Amino acid sequence: MIFAQISDPHVRAESDHPNNVNLRASVQRINETREKPEFVLATGDLANDGLDGEYEQLGEIFADLDMPLYVIPGNHDQREPLRVLYGRKGYMSTNNPPYIQYAVNHHAVRIIAMDTKEGDEQFGRLCEERLQWLSVVLAEERDQPTVVMMHHPPFDTGIRIMDADRCLDGDELAAVIAKAHNVERVLCGHVHRAVFTRFAGTIASICPSTAFHLEPLLNVDVDDYSVVDEQPAFQLHNWSGETGLVTHTIRVSA
Repeated sequence: MIFAQISDPHVRAESDHPNNVNLRASVQRINETREKPEFVLATGDLANDGLDGEYEQLGEIFADLDMPLYVIPGNHDQREPLRVLYGRKGYMSTNNPPYIQYAVNHHAVRIIAMDTKEGDEQFGRLCEERLQWLSVVLAEERDQPTVVMMHHPPFDTGIRIMDADRCLDGDELAAVIAKAHNVERVLCGHVHRAVFTRFAGTIASICPSTAFHLEPLLNVDVDDYSVVDEQPAFQLHNWSGETGLVTHTIRVSA
């Protein structure tokens, strides 16, 4: 089974903004994949400033996908517009504000969506309430292969300016994940680069952005983000019982 991951499109209200053009090209490329993905995960920072016009553009672009879409908010997002867009799709609970968290069980790989947004902060958090929810949901299905999707990575990448804004409760999350033996991957966004590491007895990975990429300034202290000229990208994850989850990063020409 194949599924796709899109992250950090930072959609703008202007229809012809390069970020929107890149996302349209990525959606088209996903639709044209010979063996179409069964679903698409969108791991946050879907809108750039959380504006209504940005979510209108986002809804129009994602409406062209030929397969189901599952979304979570990033630090740039607002939750209510996402509930308006996707709350009626059946997977997103609309009666447990303030968080957008849910589980989808009917695919070969189970999806657990975690909400790491913390007010208007750039960094992410997983409070005791959210972690307790995850612990309960993981215990409900101990045998089905599972991916946990979240916006902020729970680990340091070496890009220090981004590590300051990661999920600050990575150790607490690791303690919950480590108790489960069926988590194939923790899927993240936020850093605008493809990154992989060992985490809590499994693998955690970051999907690159369809909007723009950050320069991998490793172990360097800088005062501002540095953007590099790289093609927009998304990831295809291929699941099989024999090999587990294998990931391919797909570059897109907009």
